[in-house]
Amino acid sequence: MPLVWFTALGIAGGGIGAAKLLTAVLLGSAPSLTGWEALVLCALLGGGFLLSAGHLGRPLRGPLALRGIVRSALSREILALAVTLAGGAVGAAFSSTPLLGWGSGVVVGFGSVAFLLAVGDVYALPNQLAWRGPVALHPLVLGLAWGLLFLLGSSGTPMAPSLLPALWVTLLADTTLVGYRILVAGRRGGDGELSHPGAFRLRGGLWGLRLGLSAMATPLAFGSGRWGLALVCLSLAVLLDRWTFYALAFRATTESEVARVEALL
Repeated sequence: MPLVWFTALGIAGGGIGAAKLLTAVLLGSAPSLTGWEALVLCALLGGGFLLSAGHLGRPLRGPLALRGIVRSALSREILALAVTLAGGAVGAAFSSTPLLGWGSGVVVGFGSVAFLLAVGDVYALPNQLAWRGPVALHPLVLGLAWGLLFLLGSSGTPMAPSLLPALWVTLLADTTLVGYRILVAGRRGGDGELSHPGAFRLRGGLWGLRLGLSAMATPLAFGSGRWGLALVCLSLAVLLDRWTFYALAFRATTESEVARVEALL
């Protein structure tokens, strides 16, 4: 659960920065965050970082992970998180200063994208059959969807028509990636060792709820003018997505390969 909360909060927080960068590109505006946006970003990323210490046996040695920046996706994830948090703190403190606000916005934007890509890359392991392929891009896609929805409803961002297509595209991409995970589980779920067999048997209902929240409830609520309800629905979808990511995992092991070969024989 510490990793579920860390990645869920991290996707939401990083999504604000990534969406702000995308907004600047689409609208030709400055990537500066308002004080409120920077505070929310820091609260989400900082809260996720603190909760992530719950899965460490020796939390005080956690900073040593930065020694593997070149070879380790985990090290890059931590570095990107630290840079984004620092940029967000500067943005929150100096949002009224144009130069510092612009500079911190650039740092937060690119740091957020790097962080979300690293979150996916950390789990792109050869023997984890459910986490390979385009699944590594899911944190970035889901983060962009959450961040765009947050920015569209926040007081600091106008309801720009050019942002709405971007929101629908990211939600569609999210639905496509969930569909890909469902297909992979159906085709290869029996080839590996299940992390949680009980949860895997309930995968149909879990993914149905996940898609119901993101692909149906969120657009319907937002389309009817209920932005707060839409954000709650998508936030629950993010949390459920991360829970299912770990609970429905399956990996290739010697035992699972022997069982697969015996079944073929």
